[in-house]
Amino acid sequence: MEETQFKELIIKFLNEDLLESEEELFLELLKEEENKNLFEEFIRLNFLLEASLHKKELIELPRVLLSTSLKTRRKHWLKPAISVAAIALILIGIVMFMKFSTTKVNIFESLEVDHNNITITLPDGSLHNIVMNESFMLKDSMGNRIAKTEEDILIFDDVLSEESSSITNAIQTINVPYGQSLRIQLPDNSRVHMNAGSTLELPISFTDKEVREINAYGEIYFEVEPNAKKFITHIDDVVIEVLGTSFAINSYIEDKEPTVVLVEGKVALRKNDGEESIHLVADELGTFSTEQGRFIKKKVNTQLYTAWMKGELVFREESFINILHKLERKYNVTFVSENEALNTQVFNASFKSGESIENVLMYFKEILDLEYKIKNDTITIINP
Repeated sequence: MEETQFKELIIKFLNEDLLESEEELFLELLKEEENKNLFEEFIRLNFLLEASLHKKELIELPRVLLSTSLKTRRKHWLKPAISVAAIALILIGIVMFMKFSTTKVNIFESLEVDHNNITITLPDGSLHNIVMNESFMLKDSMGNRIAKTEEDILIFDDVLSEESSSITNAIQTINVPYGQSLRIQLPDNSRVHMNAGSTLELPISFTDKEVREINAYGEIYFEVEPNAKKFITHIDDVVIEVLGTSFAINSYIEDKEPTVVLVEGKVALRKNDGEESIHLVADELGTFSTEQGRFIKKKVNTQLYTAWMKGELVFREESFINILHKLERKYNVTFVSENEALNTQVFNASFKSGESIENVLMYFKEILDLEYKIKNDTITIINP
């Protein structure tokens, strides 16, 4: 095969456009030393070119060049968004990670983690732990069933009891702590997947409501059941209005502006005051820019924003300090970063499902030459 043809396969590989019929050929060609060198040189030159132009979107460099299957080729990669010096660290880091990734690191064996419970606060103010097993059933003080578990889903009944109807603003609040996630089925059969550190407020019943209206905080994915009643979600001062669709929200405190990513269907976003609005269609992200004073939207790869539901970690244009916040939620630990210079640097990164925090930290250590210390459940990034 000519060199130009092999380069075309490399470009397809990097852009995830490689056809299944081309995968086997590509893997076979990479076994040849000459092609392997060409592949690595091609990546290096592209990184340097993009960095010289100060572009924020660089070609995504795999953390491990190739595994036995192309399906896992992008499970690990980390790249800085602008810095040329940092790019050089990435190229070195590929070799470094391959050196230690086959060894299980046990630096967290003695780490004490507080496994908090998923909880629900009922309209009467009572707090209950949610236990995800086959026998769990949640009842109010009158013995009326509110919810039960089936497999790994918490299913809510839509039963407006005499007790709940007598309570003004009969709202129940679900809280998912760090280190855990929760899948639920709402009283209208809509499905919701809550990530760690998320909160959801919803009525005890939709039966007597003109609209299905809830409040949400954190990172949550919604599959809305089509219904004659509008489905309205509040995140901060943004209102999402749908009739039947699938979308994801992100409104963590460190994410200055809440975002909505539409997977399918159509939604309308508006401010609480109703003065500004925008419509999203599938594969679009919408957010209200406080800097510009208006809603903005763009086309996105929705899989990047829903990867957390598969247990994966994906960071896009994230500052290092924000990455630490997300790791805190994922692994239920506390980070203290004394490295102010590193905190503001922006990175793209991805880690596969089941990746341990010790391997994530060891990877950052090798790539960024950072040092850290561990005491109980607190990890301190040391200032060099």
